[in-house]
Amino acid sequence: MVSLVLYLTPASAQFCSFLSGGGIGGLSFALGLSRHKDIQIDLYEASDRFKEIGAGIGIWGRGITALRRWGLEAKARGIATAEPGQYDGQ
Repeated sequence: MVSLVLYLTPASAQFCSFLSGGGIGGLSFALGLSRHKDIQIDLYEASDRFKEIGAGIGIWGRGITALRRWGLEAKARGIATAEPGQYDGQ
């Protein structure tokens, strides 16, 4: 059952992409595709809203580079609980 559908449709879209899953992978892929004016993106998610689920993620160098290109690096660093080098391994 699909509870949430996001449509990212540029006026000049010539190609349609259907994505399943609004997790970090699906949203990242949709964001990347949305930079292309000829692609319509329909993202389908089973949950009725986006929310925290208590899971943590680690973002390495290339992930930070992607966030920077998307203009999201500062926002991600603003909600991060540890900066690079702060983790003591315990």
